[in-house]
Amino acid sequence: MVITRYHLLFSLLLLALAPSSPILANAETPPVLDPLKAAIDAPPAHPRLLAKTDDFERLRTQVIADPYSRRVFEELKKRAEKILTEPPVTRELTGRRLLDVSRRFIDRVSSLAMLARITHDPRYANRAIAEMRAVAAFSDWNPSHFLDTAEMTFGMALAYDWLFDQLSVADRELFATALLRLGLKPSLDKPQHWIEGSNNWNQVCHGGMVAGAIAIADREPAVASQIIARAITHLPKAARAYAPDGAYAEGPTYWAYGTTYHVIISAALERFTGSTFQTDAYPGFRESADYVTQMRGPSGLYFNYGDGSARLDPQLALFWFASKYGKSEWLRDLIAPANGQETLALDPDRMLALGLLWHSPGLVATPPPKPPTSWGGRSAVPVAVFRSSWDDPNATFVAMKGGSASYSHAHMDVGSFVLESDGVRWAVDTGMQNYQSLEGAGINLWAMGQEGQRWTVFRLGAESHNILRFDNAPPRVGGRGSLSRFSAGTASATFNLDEVYQGQAASVRRGVRLLPDRTVLFQDEWRSGNQPVTVSWQLLTEAETVTTGAGEVTLRQRGRSLLLRVLEPDNVTLAVSDLSAPRAAFDVPNPALKRITLTLTTPAKSDGRLRILAQPGSVPTALPPTSEPHEVWPNK
Repeated sequence: MVITRYHLLFSLLLLALAPSSPILANAETPPVLDPLKAAIDAPPAHPRLLAKTDDFERLRTQVIADPYSRRVFEELKKRAEKILTEPPVTRELTGRRLLDVSRRFIDRVSSLAMLARITHDPRYANRAIAEMRAVAAFSDWNPSHFLDTAEMTFGMALAYDWLFDQLSVADRELFATALLRLGLKPSLDKPQHWIEGSNNWNQVCHGGMVAGAIAIADREPAVASQIIARAITHLPKAARAYAPDGAYAEGPTYWAYGTTYHVIISAALERFTGSTFQTDAYPGFRESADYVTQMRGPSGLYFNYGDGSARLDPQLALFWFASKYGKSEWLRDLIAPANGQETLALDPDRMLALGLLWHSPGLVATPPPKPPTSWGGRSAVPVAVFRSSWDDPNATFVAMKGGSASYSHAHMDVGSFVLESDGVRWAVDTGMQNYQSLEGAGINLWAMGQEGQRWTVFRLGAESHNILRFDNAPPRVGGRGSLSRFSAGTASATFNLDEVYQGQAASVRRGVRLLPDRTVLFQDEWRSGNQPVTVSWQLLTEAETVTTGAGEVTLRQRGRSLLLRVLEPDNVTLAVSDLSAPRAAFDVPNPALKRITLTLTTPAKSDGRLRILAQPGSVPTALPPTSEPHEVWPNK
């Protein structure tokens, strides 16, 4: 065989990567990379990024025969017709970010390219090409905030590949050059923190780069090999966030972001080379589909801890998970009743075209099975989730978390929970505040130490979460809360928070239990140190009215109610605070937000316990459960 410059570079690449990855441990080409080398040597014809020609032929029939696919198709057409009336995107930064433009570009070109392939309507292809020419003319794709570059590269790669046959020779040259100059090369020209990162940046940035590399692999084989092998090598560092059982450490919002691009990497590699290179086989990765399904309450709101949102777009990556593993229960979030028929829930999502591509109609031919009503995950940020029913919109739902404020996108919310019943989310999490609003005010959001400016932001610090406080001090940022006991049978969980309150209390346990009558028991236990300590229990709510009585608090909203009864001890002080107005100039308003605080004092070197029963208004009477310490709660 003739030794070309490309083959030499490929061999040198393998040698360079070998020390840092067990899958690249041999100086010679390891068997696991043989499919990559073969694909680079003889790239498949376009389209080859996530889809091939026969996939679009299948979709052309599927959008007629399958009602779910048809609705997605009609939504894409509605978007495309609107796009036809608008000017192409322009390079407009929001603060230091171009991310909104990159995402708008993905939404436009993926929708238009998908429709062009299915309908053969030249308007859609021509309009996508106009968008591509616009971003190809940008001075750069903002590599200083590389997420922007990565997402723009993905959009350009997808459109270039899917529309390749409709591009002129000049446009092919223009777009391929833009992919290389503005997308791929900036990732190689200087060190990038995300390459070996442990959070969603790793997945998103490698995902965009892999897509770009596949799109122009025939033109730039050495660059494509380097970028794809780099992703295969370093993706496991981000995948640790799923281990061991799928509870994604950055929460459901960033599960949607990171995992979608992780799926793009795996699906794209499989389409291009015939192998996923085990990118879909990391511990907990498959089970993370269970996790994100469990995070959604009966109200449709998610458990939005950390920099998360309670209202999320459909998790379109679940189409890929469900199709790959044949589990239709993962599609429950994507299927909603409308006019007496099962139809896809379609909120805005820039990846909607991929949802259509990944959807397997046969999976939703029958009602999906019900997931378990109790679920626990023991990842770096463990969670416990309990619900009384999957079918009742008025079901009780409670979820609690551990973890650490030092993790990516975390808040001072270790031990926090959400609670809903009778269709109302009673205990809420305010979620994140827009980064630009804070960075524009000079806040250093990424100073994660105990005294970091991050914790002065109301929505991120201790004041705005459903947690315990000791002498009103903030929890320890470096401390971690672990899931120490979990029982699906008794719908109960206990978190060990000793590290989180180190120096404030000798030991701390926080427990939650969903009882058969749909009431919820919150039970906290602690031991004080060498000094007396004032203990505060916080619950944030957007209830319309909150009234206090002797050892109880009643919340009312939309004609529903929730009663909080203090079962133990008797000497608890109750207070309600209005938190709707901003605390500082850089904070945002929190309309209707109130905080219920229960306070008591524990003498030095003494045990303390607080037991609170949450009783939905639809439960007319409730007997308090037997008082027993966490140490006798089941743990299996």
